Formats: sequence, C-alpha cells, structure tokens
Amino acid sequence: AQPNVLVVYTDDQRTDDLVAMPQVATRIVAEGVSFERFVATTPMCGPSRASLLRGQYAHNHGIIGHRNWPGDSYERWVATGLGQQTLGTWMQTAGYRTAYIGKHQVGYPLPDARDAFDPGWDAWLVPYDRYTRGIYTDVRYAVDGEVRDTGEAYLTDVEGERLAAFVGEALDDGVPFFAVFAPPAPHASKSVIVDGRQLVGHPIPAPRHLGAFAGVPGPRHPSYDEDDVSDKPAFVRATPRIWDAEQARIDSVWQRRTESLMAVDEWVGTILDLLESRGALDDTYVVFASDNGFLLGEHRMPPERKTIIPYRESTRLPLYVRGPGIPAGGARTSLAATIDLAPTILEWAGAPIPALVDGRSLARVAAEGDPDDWRSGLLVERWSDTSEITYRSLVGDTFAFTRWEAPDFTEHYDHAADPFELVNRADELPDADREHLQAALLGLWACAGAGCRSADRAVAAEPPPAPTAGLPIGRPFPNPTTGRARIPVSSEVALGLTVEVVDALGRRVTAPARLAPGAGAVDLDLRMLAPGVYYARIGWDGGQQVRAVRVAR
Repeated sequence: AQPNVLVVYTDDQRTDDLVAMPQVATRIVAEGVSFERFVATTPMCGPSRASLLRGQYAHNHGIIGHRNWPGDSYERWVATGLGQQTLGTWMQTAGYRTAYIGKHQVGYPLPDARDAFDPGWDAWLVPYDRYTRGIYTDVRYAVDGEVRDTGEAYLTDVEGERLAAFVGEALDDGVPFFAVFAPPAPHASKSVIVDGRQLVGHPIPAPRHLGAFAGVPGPRHPSYDEDDVSDKPAFVRATPRIWDAEQARIDSVWQRRTESLMAVDEWVGTILDLLESRGALDDTYVVFASDNGFLLGEHRMPPERKTIIPYRESTRLPLYVRGPGIPAGGARTSLAATIDLAPTILEWAGAPIPALVDGRSLARVAAEGDPDDWRSGLLVERWSDTSEITYRSLVGDTFAFTRWEAPDFTEHYDHAADPFELVNRADELPDADREHLQAALLGLWACAGAGCRSADRAVAAEPPPAPTAGLPIGRPFPNPTTGRARIPVSSEVALGLTVEVVDALGRRVTAPARLAPGAGAVDLDLRMLAPGVYYARIGWDGGQQVRAVRVAR
C-alpha cells in the first residue's frame, strides 16, 4: 500500500525555534530523524516554495525573487507554466488525493482569476497575497473554487480545520493522501514605518497564545551583535551595533514569532491524533520544514535583512521526518536541501522522478543513515528584485564559500572551527583551493537535472590538473550588441566540443563544434538570453571548464 505523506512547511522558521512546539519536538523529532544540515537553496519565500514543488534550483525554475519578470512571483509561475508540473500533478498521477493548504507565491492570485488554483490539487486553500489586508486575520483566500474571508478568525486555525477535514475524508475513502500544510507563522505581519524607517511588523499569535513568551529574551548566539565585522561585506560593515531600544524590538519580534508557532504546533498534534485514532499514523510520512531562516541581530543584522545574506541563520532550516522505516531519535549530517523534498516524496510514493528534478531523494538517508557516496556540496543563490545576481554560495560539509557579485567580494568560513561564521578566511585560501571552489561553485550554478547530481560531488574532489588540451575561455568578442558572441578556444589536438552559455534565468544556448589543433572560436546566438553575466561551459572528452563572462548588452 502507498503511504500517506504530510508536509508541514512553515514561513521564516529558524533551526532554534522549537521552544514552543512540544508536539513537533516529541512526536516528530523524537520519533523520527533530524537533518542537521538542511539548506535553503534560495532563502526567500517564493523561490523556496517553487523548489519544494518542483525539486529545482531557482536558476532552473526561474522564480528568482518576489519582484521579477513578468511581475510578482505568482505571475511568473503562471506565465512560464511551472504549475503544470509539480508534486501535485506527479502525486495525483501516482494515485494520491492531494491538497495544498497555505501560502503559495507572492502576488497570488492574478487580477483576472481570483479563485485560481494549480492543476494537480484536489483540495486548495491559498490566502491572497494580492488584494488582502492581513496575514493572520482579515485575510481573503481561495478555497476549492470559492473566495472567502477569514474575518476575525485566525488563519492558521482556518487552514488547520481544512487540513483535518481533508485528511479525514481521505481516510474515510481509503485512498492515500499527500498534503502540503503551509501556515503563515512565524512570518512578520505587514511592515510598519517608525521614525522614517520601514520595520518588520510583529507576527500575530492566536489570541489564546498572546503573551505566552512576554519578557523572555530571544537567542543570543556568539554571532549576535558581532563585535568585529571588518571582514564582512561593505553593507554589513556599515551596519551599527545593536543599541538597547533595537535589542528590545528584536526580542519583541522573537516573542511574537514564538507565540505564533504555538497554533501550528497545536494543529500538528491534532492531525497526528487523527491519524493515530484511525490507525494510519504508522503508514504516514510526516515532514516538518521551513522555506528560509531569519536574522535576529546576528552579524548586527536586523529582522529587515532576514534573507539577504547567506549566513547560517538565514540558510539553515529545520527538517524533521518521521514515517515507515525511519528510526526514532536519529540525526543525519548529510547535506540536504529544499530541492531534495520532491524526489524524496516521489520515492516514498513509488512514483517516477521527472528528469527536470535537480535534487536527490533523502529516503535512503532517512531510513539507513548517512551514506558514503553522498554529495559534497550545495548551491545557495540569491538575486535582487531587479534580477541581478547578488551572491552565489557553495555550502560544503564543513565550510561555506560565497562570491558576492557587486561589489566583488569573497567569504569563506570553516564551520568546524567557526560554526557561527565570525572569521572570514577567504584571504587565507591557497590559490589552487580558491580556483577549485570557484569552479565547483560555477559548475553547480550552471547545472540542471542529473547534471546537478554530478556537479554536487565535485566539491570534495581534488582540484583537477590542467588538461593537455587547454581551453581558455575569454570574453566574448565582439561585444554582442547584435546578440551574437564569440567564445575563443584552443587545443593542441583535434577534438569535439560542446559549448553552452547560461544566463541568470537558467536559459541556455548550446552549440556543438569540431576544433582543429591550434586556436579557434565558436559563435553563439544569444538573442534569447537576458543581458548580464553569462556562464560558458565547455565540455570535451575527459574534462570540462566553467567560467564567468560579463556581457554588456
């Protein structure tokens, strides 16, 4: 029989946010396994949810932010047809009854489709991001083809009630179910202006939980109000120390965040009770995760900087899994990411994993332990709202290597010696190690599908020796204002080449070529690509190179 699958996907939850969630702690964490190195590949709400549903890096699914062509992320989701192939459609095809309940993409719904829902979902309850007044109460939402308003009802409770009804109906009918429960907590409410500053609004707890953590200070990790930021990027260096009033504000945000999670915890317990009472709990996989982390004063960063930087408070997320064949109370240190959830769920369901998926299934890791043949690196990528790449970060088992695009800056942290990323050791890297990390980073940034599951192993490999058929990649010449670029290549021997250029949206132009001994060039038509920084990948028998090339167009 196919197992049931329930995914609880909170919003902006950190790894240290379980203090008010006893149901999650005792019935999922203690009864399952914890993934201690679970990473958001793009730590933002929309991109991370797209990665959950499609198993892809943002450079492949194209939801690179909240404000990018052709507008909000939901507009792009619809315009590019991403919703036509998701976990919903794949699991429905596999025989599951499916439900998506909670936050989807920024900008939902489109102006002319206010009750819209994606194919593949038998039950659909998604709150409006557009045309709504609140986040926790007074929220308009689409539910199974109707438009409703919560009024004074608490949104987490409205969503929890729909989830309980869906699960009960599926159990009554004897069909396996797959459900995503994505409540708003602990995301901030609408931002506010105070003394000319735009500040994150406080999350709103359910009235029954308001004040439960009043007066309790937030976490104080060694990175909190970091003393010396001289080795950090310029905008971090320019951030002032945390003064008393700001510390009180950060503590207040933490208190309300924690209280808002208490309702989520109650509904997790309610659903687990329902499954247990119906004899279905042992046949159900339960996944608890979040879309991105949050900054609460670490590295001097206020809550408004919640996902702009690639530090661990932003990129490391909770991931706890319980279910058939998964031992109780275990911990996994294998690198895992948001792109892995889709293939994991499909493997549990006995469904095929589509070729477009970039991630790896965690099913074997969860059940059997950390394997020896696992990936050695993951990519974290972040764009600005103008679709300019902000940074690319390579996360390994014991380090993080980050390349900032503008201004050009590098960070390297040794997590074994410096888990809170206080000392940037980029300047201490030997040239060979730096070049190897840069090549591995760009290899992941240009990857797609099965190629990502090859590129993520290259991080631990020794830096490759220079090939006998060296292929230097220079700037395209002439400057391709007409949409054409020339990639110069050279080789001491005749060989076949494949040249591929990738833009920031993951679109590709590929050209095969045959190279005679000596110098040569390959021409490519780049008119379909966006202007900006391109990545040229040249493959030949026995090797590959990836280089960044800046193109003004």
